[in-house]
Amino acid sequence: MECIFTTINNWQTLIGAFLGGVFALLVALLVSYKTQRREELSDL
Repeated sequence: MECIFTTINNWQTLIGAFLGGVFALLVALLVSYKTQRREELSDL
């Protein structure tokens, strides 16, 4: 069990960067979707 915690501690920066990148990508996609939807509704 201690081995798992040691491994996580060693890879903490990489895991944080990966999760941060995934979160940023999801936010960008959400903003893009909302903007596109708003433009479609304003064209009606």
